[in-house]
Amino acid sequence: MPATLASPPLLARLLTFLILCLPTFAEVLGETMVLETGFEDGIGFNPNNEETIFGGREFAEDSGDILASSPIQFSTGNRSLKVLLNKVGPMVANSRRAELTKYPANQSLNDVVWLGFSIFVPADFRNFEHPAAPNYTVVMQWHGNPDRNCGEPYRRPPLSLLIDDTMRWRIWLLAQQNPCEKDRNHYDRKTLFADGDWTRITTDNWTHWVIAWKRSHSDEAAGWFKVWKAEGSEAYSQAVTDRGTNYFNDEHAGYLKIGLYKSPFEDHPIAFPDDAREYVYYDDVRLLLTKNENDSPFQKVAPSTSRVVNLRP
Repeated sequence: MPATLASPPLLARLLTFLILCLPTFAEVLGETMVLETGFEDGIGFNPNNEETIFGGREFAEDSGDILASSPIQFSTGNRSLKVLLNKVGPMVANSRRAELTKYPANQSLNDVVWLGFSIFVPADFRNFEHPAAPNYTVVMQWHGNPDRNCGEPYRRPPLSLLIDDTMRWRIWLLAQQNPCEKDRNHYDRKTLFADGDWTRITTDNWTHWVIAWKRSHSDEAAGWFKVWKAEGSEAYSQAVTDRGTNYFNDEHAGYLKIGLYKSPFEDHPIAFPDDAREYVYYDDVRLLLTKNENDSPFQKVAPSTSRVVNLRP
């Protein structure tokens, strides 16, 4: 019997099946966009008290602190995330903090982290005079995931972006080689990036960041770290380039935290007035993981800089 062509409905079903089975271009490249939000739809919490965009939060309820979508400032769209932290309030995870947390699913320590976000530091970011005590504020961190089965404690984050006592940007990178380091204050490498024009903070303006990070706890040649920064409508310029160990020897990879962490409020309470507070805004947060360190998905995570700053009260 002569061969016959399949009927159009059958062909359509066959083509649909083949298309669904084909991997996407991003999957071929080994890229996963883990997070992408401008907080336009607000933030909410499911019945398990998990934040519905990031997946988690560390925040004191009924504290007067703020961790919410806001129309007051925005870099793009019509809203951003406002984070306000008061000195007086309940401790969360042994300190004063208001943070959203994102645990990337199916993450490997071999993945390259690409993170982009915008932050607005208002002119009245702090409502108190400089105290005679440490006064840094962590505004973004990538926290480690200690090996609890062997008694390893939580440590400082391997990566943190902070505002220091002098209102300058600072970046910390930490590394631990021991697979079960029980001394939470021991690090095989501590790198502080604190030099260059990029450390200047321009208040009442959006600052845009892109971070690329190939993590390594033991191989000096394998680990690398790059940071780009732009302010307002300026073009991006590279702020940091580093090669060397830059992570912890943990079984599991860590997680992103966006928000304010202020241990000086708790460590040196007498140095700050009771009404002390700090606040910032975040927008355009994108987190992408790629398995190929030669990939450069910069444009996929970089916040656009062609924006007008919103200065409404």
